Amino acid sequence: MPLSSTLPCRFTALAFLFGACVPAWGQATRSHEEAILDEVKSVRREVESLNEKIDRLEKLLQGDRSSGDFSAVRLRVESPDGTPLEGFRVRLTSGQQGGRRIEATGVSSPEGVALDRRLPYGEYRLRVDDPQYEWGETFRSVMIEPGVATDRVIVAPDPSLRATVRLESELDFTGLKGLRFGTLRRPSGAGVVMYDAPEPGEESDRWETFPRLGDGISFAGVIVRVSSTQTLPQPDGEDADWITGSQRFLLTRDKAYRVLDTDGATVDLPDEGSAFRPNKDHESESTQRYDAGYLLAELEELDAATPVLELAAGDAQVMLTSLVGRATDDVARALRQRTRESTDLENPTVWLTARIDEDSAWVPRFLKPPEATSDGKTSEWAHGESGIMHIVMRTVELPPGDEVTLRIESP
Repeated sequence: MPLSSTLPCRFTALAFLFGACVPAWGQATRSHEEAILDEVKSVRREVESLNEKIDRLEKLLQGDRSSGDFSAVRLRVESPDGTPLEGFRVRLTSGQQGGRRIEATGVSSPEGVALDRRLPYGEYRLRVDDPQYEWGETFRSVMIEPGVATDRVIVAPDPSLRATVRLESELDFTGLKGLRFGTLRRPSGAGVVMYDAPEPGEESDRWETFPRLGDGISFAGVIVRVSSTQTLPQPDGEDADWITGSQRFLLTRDKAYRVLDTDGATVDLPDEGSAFRPNKDHESESTQRYDAGYLLAELEELDAATPVLELAAGDAQVMLTSLVGRATDDVARALRQRTRESTDLENPTVWLTARIDEDSAWVPRFLKPPEATSDGKTSEWAHGESGIMHIVMRTVELPPGDEVTLRIESP
């Protein structure tokens, strides 16, 4: 038997590279040569494909607009009547693409063009704000198709259209005698359990050390939050809910303050020797830790007790978000000495929130009973649909140039 037929196959360099076995001493058959050539061609095709992918990635990194992975994108901002809006800021942000996040920004020109460039295809999030960052809206899904130009018109509110709102307050808080101010909380897992203040005539030892009007609370007030909204149809058939930033005011019986900033704070409630401590008579809860929350507010006192606001025209949404009481000096000092958190506010005052909901019997004691209309808006104060916690709210139409007076009254 010839030696070559009994020895194992010897691998040459090509055989090692391409996985082909070549018989020793040059005895390769024609079929073996063809197999090797086929493998070489296959590898060359794979190398060419990899080179093309590398070229596309390099062009992506270099911002080469000639790449087929890029598409023309043009964004324009117009008012509902088709007038170009200047100065609107747009920001397109992609999801992660190859480990990178792509962002493109622009400001609308006098012709309303806010962006005109080529971008990689994919899904983007679009944020649009007016020049003063008053109106704003987020479009969460903007698709840029590969090789397909995008020319999108964004219908936005006209910031030049204004209206005036007067907040007249005739509030009397004497009906809140006995209401406990302060937020009682109990940590529970990753969250906290928050307790509502006792209703009128309801006895609760747990709240017996919390301040009341005339006993730890100097006077009461309400925090009012005001914003404008407009729902505008877009060219794609969807509606965009535009909303302005909120202005906040604190209204007391005879004064009005602009709320510049607020900060929440908490204090631990020791078992003994402290105001705000929970009652130890409840044995099932005697080992549970409680804390109390309060509010730090940086305020600007207004010259008049009736705030006058210039707002963007639209639907004005006015909310009474919370009922608060000004802590007396001794209570404020005791709280600040035991507070866990620090604050960056300058010269804040200490307020305690009365935790009540819209159905509480305390509400009609300081607020005139509401009346609701059939269209879901309110002609008077009522609890409405909103993602913001509030006691009552009211929605009022604000045509451009109009002046509307809203009265917040006690019975």
